[in-house]
Amino acid sequence: MADIEASKKAAPEKAAGNNVLVRVLVMLAAAVGAIVFVVLVSVFTVMMMDSQMSADIIASSPTYDTSLNYDYTTPVNVRGRTSDADPHTFQISVALGYEMGDTKTSAEIAKRQSQLQDLMRSFFSSKTAEALLPEYQDGLKVELKERINRIFSQGKVRDVLFPDFLVD
Repeated sequence: MADIEASKKAAPEKAAGNNVLVRVLVMLAAAVGAIVFVVLVSVFTVMMMDSQMSADIIASSPTYDTSLNYDYTTPVNVRGRTSDADPHTFQISVALGYEMGDTKTSAEIAKRQSQLQDLMRSFFSSKTAEALLPEYQDGLKVELKERINRIFSQGKVRDVLFPDFLVD
């Protein structure tokens, strides 16, 4: 008789233990579901914002004006150190754009390859690391283009691109 009473008392305790386990599992599943939902919403939001920002940047940047039709040189790698008190290392590749079919400019670029590389190294070495931040790259392109065109006797560089731009 004592065994029957003991088993009757153990059955509700066992049911209560199973009930707590079910509640914990349901709460855990809800938490995981909420995390997955938040991550998915965040990823889609970032993707949409990124595509919109990329379109805005390309549309507003004169560097990527698709109406301009230039030939570009093979990028020249320029390495050096900035003019900071504690110099930073830079590695920048530069491609020069000129009017399509402009053989004078193309020939002058080829003829002055070493001089151009030295000019570019000197140009970037005269800058501080802060002056080489991404927000100043459009200004750097304009300034570099002007310096290059000052040494040219025939033809003109119309555009400058930085396919690689690394400052440590």
